[in-house]
Amino acid sequence: MLHTKLKVVDDFVDPALLAHHFKGEVWSYGWRSNTGAEETPFWHIHFCGSRRPDEYFRQDELLASDPKLAAIASVWAKIREQFTPDYQLVRCYANGHTYGLDGHVHRDAKPGEDALTALVYVNPTWSAKWAGETMFIGEAGECEAVTPRPGRLIVFDGTVKHVARSVSRDCPALRMTLVFKLQRTPASTAPDGSPMPRANLLEFLRRHGAETSGHSGRNLMEHLVGTWRLLKQWDCAEHVCLAGLFHSIYGTSIYRRRTVSRHERAAVRAVIGARAEELAFVFGVLDRPKAWIPAITTGKAPLMGMDDAVLTVDDTTVNELLEIEIANLLEQDGAQDVLASLWGAGFHERVSVNDGARAALMNAVSAETVEA
Repeated sequence: MLHTKLKVVDDFVDPALLAHHFKGEVWSYGWRSNTGAEETPFWHIHFCGSRRPDEYFRQDELLASDPKLAAIASVWAKIREQFTPDYQLVRCYANGHTYGLDGHVHRDAKPGEDALTALVYVNPTWSAKWAGETMFIGEAGECEAVTPRPGRLIVFDGTVKHVARSVSRDCPALRMTLVFKLQRTPASTAPDGSPMPRANLLEFLRRHGAETSGHSGRNLMEHLVGTWRLLKQWDCAEHVCLAGLFHSIYGTSIYRRRTVSRHERAAVRAVIGARAEELAFVFGVLDRPKAWIPAITTGKAPLMGMDDAVLTVDDTTVNELLEIEIANLLEQDGAQDVLASLWGAGFHERVSVNDGARAALMNAVSAETVEA
């Protein structure tokens, strides 16, 4: 294999779900792989993106916020969740080639950059005799080709030279690809060197007022980051850590301020992923803390402000929500009665509970017992 980052996944998406994006007068002619280069132009559709690094962090959110692009946003969400969780979307577009419109050898990123490209072949049918391969070229001239196939996904290192080969004379169709350009999300550290969430996550929270909203004698951002740090320290699953970072943005039964409207759930999903957003949303609608005991014992949790309404939650979800709650409470150094009730309900005995959260709960309850 030419480079180790190349992934090929067949039947990743059903092209029929995306077909409406490529029909009609939506294509423009004249796009080139290298701006200003003397090369043959081809067909192109721009969906979102920017060439300016200071605007990279918003593209996930912008794509998700456009209802007309919901199908494309769902493809990107699936790619990120399965293959590129540490990368942010830079640009999204479609390219089209007909016979005679050969691509030109180019790179999607400069050598040394940490960038990926995800490409989906979106033609509903394709024949091997139509050609149109994506060719990768190594520094020593070695080559590797991937043939188009409906719904096939390829993810590759953006610094590797590549080219879209022309379709054959026999091809009656426009060769269409949906492309996502990605850059690794910058890491963040606090002034004291302690870890911080990814920069795009902090920017999202900042733009929605987390630094100007009060919470437990500080601002909300400090509390959210502190909760995230505890979950990371306990080595909780990444989606649990992200849910902890966003756990009260929709407001809760205790913290009533809504930093983000519930109508913006798609934008939040675009930033932290579907599972993390689901946990954050459920955390916000439960009638805490009284929801926890029935959730643990019966799998049914009361909802906030709705008499007799309950939400059925599976064991995994209960465990993950309680890991977030324990971090949330310990970060504020309070609610010892709630922590003690979780212990008494047998949360620590649940087999699949994160060991770090279990130990933290045990230490908190033990300390309270000693002090009493």
